[in-house]
Amino acid sequence: MPGLAFFTGVGLYFLIDRYYRKTYGSVEPAGHAYGVEWILAAGFAILAVGAFIVDMRQWIPVSVFALIFALGLLVDFIRMIRLAGVRTAVLFPAGWLCIALMAASAFLPLLEESALGASGFRSAILLVYAVDGVITMVYGAAGHYYLVRSLAGAGKVDDE
Repeated sequence: MPGLAFFTGVGLYFLIDRYYRKTYGSVEPAGHAYGVEWILAAGFAILAVGAFIVDMRQWIPVSVFALIFALGLLVDFIRMIRLAGVRTAVLFPAGWLCIALMAASAFLPLLEESALGASGFRSAILLVYAVDGVITMVYGAAGHYYLVRSLAGAGKVDDE
């Protein structure tokens, strides 16, 4: 299943990327922004692997990975708002809600075992990861909906 999910995700990435390029065109980040993206991505990747190890070792009863993932979404959200020159961060409330829910999901392992058993998961961490997967999909769908409503299609932008 993980291999199938991986290849499905890769395929969907290319289809979605093709859709956005065809519909909205291509946007290339400025040189300094591109470098910052790589540094942030590498930093968060290292943090995520470390957090995953902490979660798998179950050293603490809270999902560090969910907290790191929520922090990554928050940092990226704020960075994108600043790059877009937006003065208010309330334009995308679904983003804020998903980030808050992901951070809150980190505390699901604190639930009693009987509550976790009712969910059908044998491990609280697996429940957190499943919930975070759903939240990530909702975040992506909400982001897509927001972009489709906010952006003009390629060729529809007035040069003035």
